[in-house]
Amino acid sequence: MTADSDATRDWSESNPPAVAPQQGLPTSVLVAAVILIVVAVLIALFALLIVFSASLTGRITGLVLSFLALLILLIGLGSTLASFGQVPIYPGSTGFTEEQLEQVARTGAIVGLTVTAIFTAAYGFVAAVLLRRGDVFRN
Repeated sequence: MTADSDATRDWSESNPPAVAPQQGLPTSVLVAAVILIVVAVLIALFALLIVFSASLTGRITGLVLSFLALLILLIGLGSTLASFGQVPIYPGSTGFTEEQLEQVARTGAIVGLTVTAIFTAAYGFVAAVLLRRGDVFRN
């Protein structure tokens, strides 16, 4: 260690540390983290149940998941359209001009719309096939 390292440096009032001492996480943050972990485990268990019982209810499961995905994608599409052209960051704090930030926002909206359209078409196709070709799943 050098004489100038943090371990040997004198942290008197005239030379305070640049970083404040880290405190523990608030209880609400810990509870939120535990809830997210529990939900993730439950979703993973549900996914395993779907994988192992796909032969029993593959068509119904596919339909439900396709329609849920379509619902989420349509909400995302509405959100993207609602925020189209909005610049959430002030130009002075970023070093970019307002025109550059607007261009980034437009590009992000176009990419978001394209990705959403691709996934919507894919899930729409899956839902349509599962709705129309139910005879394949009958024994």
